[in-house]
Amino acid sequence: MRRTKRGLMITGLFSGLFLTGCFGSEPDPTETLQTFIDQWNEQNYEEMYAMLSEASIEETQAEFVERIGNLYESMQLNTIQVEATFPEDDENSDIPEGEYSAPLSVSISNSLGDVEFDQDIQLQLEELEDGDQWSVVWEDALVYPAYENGDRFNVTNSVPVRGELFDRNGNGLAVNGNIVNIGTVPERIEDREEFIEDFSDMTGVSRETIEARLDQSWVTDGAFVPIHSVPITELEWAEEELRSITGATYQMADGREYPYGATTGHLTGFLRDITAEQLEEYEELGYNSYDKIGQAGLESVFEERLRGKVGGALRLIDQGDEVKETLLETEPEAGEDITLTIDVELQEEIFNELGEDAGTATAMHPTNGQVLALVNQPSYDPNLRAAGFTSRQQQDIEANEDDPLTNRFSQTFSPGSTFKLLTAAIGLEAGTLDPAETIDVDGYSWQPEGAGWGGYSVTRVHDYGEPVDLRKALVYSDNIYFADQALNLGEDAFTEGAEAFGFGEELPLPELFNISTLTGEEGFRNDIQLADSGYGQGEIQMNPLHLGLTFTTIVNDGSIVKPLLELDEQEGIWKEGVMSAEHAELLQQDLIDVLEDSRGTATQAAVEGVRIAGKTGTAELKLSQEDDGKEHGWFVAVNVDDPDFLLVMMVDDVSDKGGSGYVVDKAAEILQSNVN
Repeated sequence: MRRTKRGLMITGLFSGLFLTGCFGSEPDPTETLQTFIDQWNEQNYEEMYAMLSEASIEETQAEFVERIGNLYESMQLNTIQVEATFPEDDENSDIPEGEYSAPLSVSISNSLGDVEFDQDIQLQLEELEDGDQWSVVWEDALVYPAYENGDRFNVTNSVPVRGELFDRNGNGLAVNGNIVNIGTVPERIEDREEFIEDFSDMTGVSRETIEARLDQSWVTDGAFVPIHSVPITELEWAEEELRSITGATYQMADGREYPYGATTGHLTGFLRDITAEQLEEYEELGYNSYDKIGQAGLESVFEERLRGKVGGALRLIDQGDEVKETLLETEPEAGEDITLTIDVELQEEIFNELGEDAGTATAMHPTNGQVLALVNQPSYDPNLRAAGFTSRQQQDIEANEDDPLTNRFSQTFSPGSTFKLLTAAIGLEAGTLDPAETIDVDGYSWQPEGAGWGGYSVTRVHDYGEPVDLRKALVYSDNIYFADQALNLGEDAFTEGAEAFGFGEELPLPELFNISTLTGEEGFRNDIQLADSGYGQGEIQMNPLHLGLTFTTIVNDGSIVKPLLELDEQEGIWKEGVMSAEHAELLQQDLIDVLEDSRGTATQAAVEGVRIAGKTGTAELKLSQEDDGKEHGWFVAVNVDDPDFLLVMMVDDVSDKGGSGYVVDKAAEILQSNVN
């Protein structure tokens, strides 16, 4: 009866092996063994069971599959690699007819390393209803030589000390320290409903969350139950507030501290409990459900380096809960400390200057590429986000139309007239732009003669009643001039030139920054879009740091410096010779006049005794020419006398604040204190 049931369980995968007996050919044990090994390596335990010999089966298929699966799971198995060395016929000559033996090498890999062993495997020829067939004689020693049914495997992990993030001057940006767990000891609560209401009012934690924390299965009357965490900076507040709530108390715990809070929130990111989805991805690296992982910013980007290497042990435990054998044991390796090029004092200065305005800014050294600041406003406190926002804090975040969770320095935006530097450089290199040649347009709007644009035209802010050459077009920020230059270039040359500046490429930095794009997926749809792109509108999207990098050309003889975020990284060039040194010098002087010419658009940012080159930009965000859309204000400035400082600043929605001039005023304060 049992023999018949087993015959019915054999899947189509092995039917070819069984049919060999029906045609009278001698079955081959090596084919059976190789098929069994293939299924073993794929962890297909059902198919393995179907190939076992009758004599070695002591459990049902379901029991076998569950037991073997649980054993490998308890080893935290990543992969298993089984290989057989098939002996020559004469090597099996001493084995009785109908039996076969072969040596196996087994390698089991988990996050701690590899367990390797050798073990012989036996096969025997069985007479089944469909004919003779080789079957595998199962022994538990095939799992591991010392394993016996009833034993178990146990993995203990030793989490390494996490590496820390520092600014260029050694100031800690993300460091190991303490957090304050606030909660209760249940036996101290006099009135549960009153406690929940008061605790919720104090912390902003929802009543439902507090109920769930108190009702966890492990909670006992005398146990401390953490309900909410706050940064160490809130300790004094916690001590004061908790006095008024009967039963409330706190404990100190190890945790991640972010000393500069919201100032560096989007840069550092935060550390928090691993999610179920992340665990699926990271389990093979030794993470478990109790681990924390970088969830944003550099905590996430540098996760592998900061985390270090997990240590631990894989042990075989007998039925008496005694260690039978230690298969693997490794010591944890501390994570790497990373020193950034960031100057946190400058970061704070820019953050404070942006103030209540939504926007972003980046500062860098334009000749060695070191990024000095990456600022986002509004921001969030990573200390609070790491602990988990309370329902009240989450409501405040969601109510803020400027979205404090959005990382603007990683995003891309329409660059407006700051892009005119690129149009000029591309035209000069292509030979379609003569810097001395002028265009003479009367009025504030223009379209090419015979273009057939209907009612659409390119508009400009100023008409000084004179012909405009390249210098004046940059000083006045003349849209018409650069729209005409884009049309002179044509789509192909314009696209090729933008790609030379890095459009369509990832920045050579950690994956924090979105890729700048020249057009949408359809490319240039018409000449209107091409013309608008010449002055930074159209569908151009630029990352603020990438925009700043394009301006390094005017102090690097036409090359774009390689951006650096780590202090010990090697300096270099990202894009060699995107324009000639002669053209770079020409554009540098024209951009100096943006600040020094009385008609320049950024005269208020001039610093006495220091030559600064710069460009303003106002990016209009609207669906049609008739709309009154929002405007993003831009300003890019670089010290050219002693080129050690470059600033890019963008403020959202400046349409009612004076356009890009509002941004220039803010940037002027930063320049005054950093270029003298």
